[in-house]
Amino acid sequence: MTVEYKYSRPPYNFKPLYIGLLYIPNSVTYFFASIYGGRWVDMLLKRYKEKYGILAPEARISWNVVTSVISFPIALLIFGWCLDKKCHWVTPLIGTALFGYAAMMTIGATLSYLVDSLPGKGATGVALNNLIRQILAATAVFVTTPMLNGMGTGWAFTMLAFIVLGASSVLIILKKHGDYWRENYDLQKLYDKID
Repeated sequence: MTVEYKYSRPPYNFKPLYIGLLYIPNSVTYFFASIYGGRWVDMLLKRYKEKYGILAPEARISWNVVTSVISFPIALLIFGWCLDKKCHWVTPLIGTALFGYAAMMTIGATLSYLVDSLPGKGATGVALNNLIRQILAATAVFVTTPMLNGMGTGWAFTMLAFIVLGASSVLIILKKHGDYWRENYDLQKLYDKID
């Protein structure tokens, strides 16, 4: 939303066709990260099994997620402040490209984790993940323009960078405590309530 909103106004004044082309950098990094990230996640799981003799879903959350946790806020800050300061039109796209990489690395690891940690219920976990993501996306549609107008682009994306850092702590908690929760809580009772 912000790409369309900011690039259709001064100083850029891009036509809709050109605005559509601005999504190429993050699309390329989405593609790269989906292929590379999937292989990386599988390799992490394989190494963990070789070392410990078991398949633990938490093994999928490692340096792959660390790179995205670092990349996300940097991408948001680059994008937001470059637009705020009206930098050359290419400069904010560095942020969108980095964002594409970080998003796909996180999504790939998260979805793989959900499928592995919810045996026989992986589709339910993925569907719930997608539902939450879509609710947040729908909310963003309504709050983006007022937020950008009220806070300014740079500060709005700085706030988002801090929110992402806070939300990323969930993955760290899962990495640290996920195996304990799976082994000590009967998730089947919860599944039965949902069904």
